[in-house]
Amino acid sequence: MAGSTWSTPASGTCSIDARGGYHGEPVTNLTPTTTEPLRSQVRQAIERAWARAVESGALQGAPDGVDRPRVEVERPAKPEHGDLATNLALKLARPLRRPPDA
Repeated sequence: MAGSTWSTPASGTCSIDARGGYHGEPVTNLTPTTTEPLRSQVRQAIERAWARAVESGALQGAPDGVDRPRVEVERPAKPEHGDLATNLALKLARPLRRPPDA
């Protein structure tokens, strides 16, 4: 996905590029023009953030011989835990030899 475009009633459109960068005037009342499911959009945003963390050195890449875990986005069992959740931190903890909250 190259990015998402959002229609705004007041100022036309703005966009968020594939790396999460924002282009346009500050707006409110954003209406997505993409037909992609929200869960897929969130999964792609997490994948982009993960790639940026590796590129910047904030996280190390996967060790040799370790497959990159799949990013899974699901609804939490308890609604008070939010709308969507991922267990990527837990999946990365062992191969990166770091606690999930680090």
